[in-house]
Amino acid sequence: MATNFGNLQTDGDRVLDMTRIEFFDEARDCLEEIENALEQYETTVSEAAETLLSIREQCRGLKSAGDEIGLPTITRIVERFNAYLAETESMGANTVRDIEIYCQRLQDIVSSGIDPAPDDAAGIISGLPKLRPTKAEAQAPRGKEVLLIMPSKTIGSIIERALNGHGCNVTRYSTALEAMPFVASASPDLVISAAVMDVMNGVGFASALASMETTAHIPVAVITSLNKTSSEFNNFPANVAIVQHGKNFNDDLARILEAS
Repeated sequence: MATNFGNLQTDGDRVLDMTRIEFFDEARDCLEEIENALEQYETTVSEAAETLLSIREQCRGLKSAGDEIGLPTITRIVERFNAYLAETESMGANTVRDIEIYCQRLQDIVSSGIDPAPDDAAGIISGLPKLRPTKAEAQAPRGKEVLLIMPSKTIGSIIERALNGHGCNVTRYSTALEAMPFVASASPDLVISAAVMDVMNGVGFASALASMETTAHIPVAVITSLNKTSSEFNNFPANVAIVQHGKNFNDDLARILEAS
């Protein structure tokens, strides 16, 4: 029996369109609820703790399949938004303004239905608000900005938590091609990449960064289960660290962070 690939493609497009519509409806509802929570706080109807709780709940509801529906920038913004809210302990004018910026960036994409161009997306992500440090925190070493490129969401989440434990701010992408505009414009303190990836692997990505004047200064580490003597690492840039999965992973990660 012949397969009608045209119909399969049409059905797939229809499912994607429906998924997008459902997501946009949910996102608009969440953003509207956050706006309402801010208005109630500013008119003293709600306490700070109650407002933060409500906004955190709505932001968790924004966790979506942004990558799957062709809007990966939304995923990156929501990840940063959730991290920001997780660290926020009190409300104030600065916090309200920051939350409004996050919501506006999300609303811009939801309204257009189009993911920003790579350079624009990188600028949006790097320009998202961060918590303003207290005087004591300002005198402490600044948390490193780390770009993590990991195809596996599960492994990526584990490594991101480990980096957060070291005080790092993490931006995560699933492929090197998606991450390239970000690393070029945001200039993170450290890039950590999986060795094995589709299209451009970690070795090729590290070599590409080392060859460009604007990114050659950025430290790079590649995570792999391969032995460091593997032929995969022939002609590998000398200043790129190789981190192996295993019992010494956390120690190696700490060493690389300290050196970067």
